[in-house]
Amino acid sequence: MKFLDESATDAEIEAHCHNTDILVSMVFDQRFVNSSLKKVLVPGIGLDKIDFSQLPENVQVLTCAEHEMAVSEYILSYVISYFRELDSIGTRFKSSFDWEDCSRLGGVARKQLNELTIGVIGGGRIGRKVIEVFSYFGSSCRCLTRYPFETSNSVLFFSRTNRDDFLRECDVVIVACGLDQHTQNIIDQHALNIMNSDSLLINIARAECVNYDDLASACRDRTIGRAVIDVWQFYPKKVNEATRPSAANFSQINNVDMTPHISAWTKKVIADRASILARYISEESCNIVAHVLQENQA
Repeated sequence: MKFLDESATDAEIEAHCHNTDILVSMVFDQRFVNSSLKKVLVPGIGLDKIDFSQLPENVQVLTCAEHEMAVSEYILSYVISYFRELDSIGTRFKSSFDWEDCSRLGGVARKQLNELTIGVIGGGRIGRKVIEVFSYFGSSCRCLTRYPFETSNSVLFFSRTNRDDFLRECDVVIVACGLDQHTQNIIDQHALNIMNSDSLLINIARAECVNYDDLASACRDRTIGRAVIDVWQFYPKKVNEATRPSAANFSQINNVDMTPHISAWTKKVIADRASILARYISEESCNIVAHVLQENQA
């Protein structure tokens, strides 16, 4: 087995992939093409970096999921923190013993989960798990998807042509769809203007699903209440590179939370995906190249 990281040159990639039977990578393009290739194993769920036009005939592309619960936990934590204002209340109380929010003194009461309407864009593995989790807590759930699915929970389904109607009632909008020509910029200035002024937007899909310039303006102008962003346009090649993650500058906007693509990255996800990859690989005896990219943490 050969391991190649982001620093590998095109010549090194082509040389190591020459007799490769299995490629483990989030990316596939002309550099990886060879006559012996049988499988491309994607150590994640996204296929937006797989160039199917370059894929030889009869080559299987297999993905790994197992991240649905991890992402749902990430989303749930931000929803609770935002609507209960845990960070700001805790900071005020710790720094100045501010009792303004105390229930015994008539502090402001805040929303709980079963008062919220949760809107999920995307009806895949993540979208379904998010709806399952929030339905458990009594939230009203709605889903914008091409393919409505059977569920034991009460869910309102909307087609992509009804995006505006979908957005109007949402307290939380979660972008959890795959990236394609139809979902690129599915959240733009028009969509943000429709959303409630105290709504929360969370993007754990791909950066290109949301117009970040429009989102930055909407957050500055308080068109929406808050945004949580975990996926980006630009990623560093090395950990110690302070790469700016998007063309829009969110770092000075106080109602935006930024994380470096961590929503699906837990010990259990890593172990579960390793088991899946091992099972795929054990089906054949072959030469393997693992192309390890920063964006493999997806």
